[in-house]
Amino acid sequence: VAGLVEFCLSWVVAAGSKRAAFDAWLAFPPESFMPTVEQLTSDRDLVHRRRRYWLSFLCLNGLIGAVVCEAIQLISRVFKASAWYQHRDLEDESARLVNDARDPESMVAPTNPQNAQFMYFHAGYHLFCIVLVVFAAAHKSVSLGLGVPWEIWFCWQTAWLLWGAVQTIIRCTNTPVAGLSQRVSQSVLVSMVPTFSDPIDTMKDWVL
Repeated sequence: VAGLVEFCLSWVVAAGSKRAAFDAWLAFPPESFMPTVEQLTSDRDLVHRRRRYWLSFLCLNGLIGAVVCEAIQLISRVFKASAWYQHRDLEDESARLVNDARDPESMVAPTNPQNAQFMYFHAGYHLFCIVLVVFAAAHKSVSLGLGVPWEIWFCWQTAWLLWGAVQTIIRCTNTPVAGLSQRVSQSVLVSMVPTFSDPIDTMKDWVL
C-alpha cells in the first residue's frame, strides 16, 4: 500500500512540474468579452488569443452537438426496435385502419403545409441573424475586416445545434426504425462548414 501511495504521489509531482508544458497546449478564455473594434485593432495579441480560444471552443461545441444528435437517434432506434414498441405500433396501425374504414373522409390527404413551414423558418432564421448582427453592432464590435466577434458565432452555433437536436427528435418520432440508419452527426457537422452550408453562408451574408 505504501508503495502504491508513493507511486501515485510521484505522478502528481511529475504532473505539477510539467504543468507549464501542458499550459502551452491549452487555450484559456480571453479576459475581455466582445471587445470593440478599436480594442482589437490596437491589440493584435488579443486577436490571436481570442482566435485560438474560440476556434477550439467552437470545434468542441460542434462535436458535442453532433454526438448529442447521434445519441438521440441511437436511443430512438433501440427503443423502436424493442418488442414492446413493435407490438404497440401494430395495435395503433390496426386501430387506424378500422377508423379509416368507418370514416372514408379521414383517408383524404390534408393540405401540405411544407411550403408555409419553409417560408416561416427562413423568415425566422433571417430575423435571428439580423438580431445577432445588430446586437454586435450596438457593442461596436463589427467591422468589415474582423466581422462579428466570436461570441456572436458561439450564439449562432449553439442555437443551430439546439435546432438540430429538435429536428432530430421530431424526425425520430415520426420515422420508422428502418429510416433511422443514416448518420445524423455527419449532417450536423456539414451544416456548420462554410461554403457547404446555406445557413452559415446566410449568416455571413448578413455580417458582410
